[in-house]
Amino acid sequence: MLAREKEAVLRMLDNFFTLGLIGGMIRISGNLCAYTLASSNYDGSDTVIIHAEKGLYDINGIYPAICSEFLKNSCGKYKFVNREDDLGDEGLRQSKTSYSPVSLEDKYFALLKNKG
Repeated sequence: MLAREKEAVLRMLDNFFTLGLIGGMIRISGNLCAYTLASSNYDGSDTVIIHAEKGLYDINGIYPAICSEFLKNSCGKYKFVNREDDLGDEGLRQSKTSYSPVSLEDKYFALLKNKG
């Protein structure tokens, strides 16, 4: 799953401007420690969508820092933030709920079985 996520992030970076993405990063002593990639639904949208957010786990507070600094410095025109799916990760779920979301959507999985 991490390999697919990495591939998706690399494709987003390769097509950053074409996709209309915005992003941010935190560097410490010149080293990349956290990044985020986001977009809006469409021109005039009041919602920014966070597609990817990664940080080094061994740096305490790096995830809250990239989230708050990116939103504060790059997303002032948006009323809402869509943090997308947490993939069942308890840490991500806890982080998402700590921001007092307006709503959380139920997730469903479907499996198409081939008759025969």
